[in-house]
Amino acid sequence: MHLDTRVVVLRSLEGASPPSSAPIFIASGIAGARPEKTFVPLIMYYVVPIFLIGYFIALGVLPIPV
Repeated sequence: MHLDTRVVVLRSLEGASPPSSAPIFIASGIAGARPEKTFVPLIMYYVVPIFLIGYFIALGVLPIPV
C-alpha cells in the first residue's frame, strides 16, 4: 500500500498539535480564560481527528485516491 501517504498523514500531527504552553497561557490570560482548560479541546478537535484519519488509512479502511 501507499506507505508514504500513511507516514505523511501521521506526521502532520505535529502541525496539528497545540503550540507550547507559553502562547496558550498568554492568550488565555488576555482573554480571561483558564489555560488548563484549553489543552483538551485543542487536542480533541485537531490532533485526534487527524490521528484517526491516518490510522484508518493505515488499516485500509479509508481509500487513498491514486
